[in-house]
Amino acid sequence: MQTVEEAVREWVIEHGPETASEFVATREAFKAGVEFAQRWIPVEEELPKAQYDGRYSNEVLVMMSNEKYIVAWYDYKYNKWEVGLWCEDSFTVTHWRPITLK
Repeated sequence: MQTVEEAVREWVIEHGPETASEFVATREAFKAGVEFAQRWIPVEEELPKAQYDGRYSNEVLVMMSNEKYIVAWYDYKYNKWEVGLWCEDSFTVTHWRPITLK
């Protein structure tokens, strides 16, 4: 897997900015976009969008207060995170991010 710096270098070389200032601007914009896409979203800031009948979110990767990670979804009817066929009250979700499939 590439680092952000390697991906930036590859993209900049492929798209060849013509001047030094274009190179710097392009590099910084690409890097900012990659970092934004990899950002963990605090639950105080935003919850995943509701899907289906408006009750559940899509599955997302969540970071818990005990610094462990799990795939879960948010149940808007009961205002809680769910995992599998059961609700988990014994953990606190602090951040989440979409699951990107390639």
